[in-house]
Amino acid sequence: MSSSIVREHITLAVAGVHLKGDLALPAQAYALVVFAHGSGCNPKSHRNRDIARALEHAGFGTLLLDLLTADEETAEHEAMARSFEVEALASRLADSTDWLGAQATTRSLSIGYFGAGTGAAVALTAAAERPMVVRGVVCQAGRTDLAAAALPRIEAPTLLIADSDDPTGLELNREAMATLRCERGLSRVAGASHLLAEPGSLERVASLAAEWFEHHLPRQGVAVKAWGPGGPAHCESFRPAHRGHGV
Repeated sequence: MSSSIVREHITLAVAGVHLKGDLALPAQAYALVVFAHGSGCNPKSHRNRDIARALEHAGFGTLLLDLLTADEETAEHEAMARSFEVEALASRLADSTDWLGAQATTRSLSIGYFGAGTGAAVALTAAAERPMVVRGVVCQAGRTDLAAAALPRIEAPTLLIADSDDPTGLELNREAMATLRCERGLSRVAGASHLLAEPGSLERVASLAAEWFEHHLPRQGVAVKAWGPGGPAHCESFRPAHRGHGV
């Protein structure tokens, strides 16, 4: 656990727009988790901030990134429509990742993505665009169907977290598991709906995310840990024998 965390509001100039973000870097952080957002999920939400805080206390840097500009967010309906433009927002996320790679304070950090709902589709699509840079992805209650074209191209180990009481969401995630060709896992958590309203569900999701990133975001000069049999508890986990082939 890190006792010293430097926090900064930053502006990223990417793709002709200026995006805002809240960057937190614990002392000795070796990895940075970038939070993508979509409809109903933004950097100001308590859900995102609580999960980010948990990751920070586990030693990860976090960036709560707003993929919409201030002007785009002033029109609620326009912002809602834009939040479903997965390809456009994923392109911004990928460009933001390049920006981080050029900054002195973040260029040495391993990069992971966290996304919920439509933000998960954005994170998955961006991960497919930056296969050599993004080293891990966690999706919670993700609209994986909105990233269907990108799924076979993702190389980063990907954890899907679904509500065990949501048959539709589970089916979407199981279909995504069958399409992904990278190392992947599916964790079923009661109450892991988009809002994480059930007692203990947010803490469980944060714990799963921290565990996944701990195993898959590499430290410089340190080998990535291998999963034990079956991956983490309650996780249907698969590791392809060879990159690019199914299981």
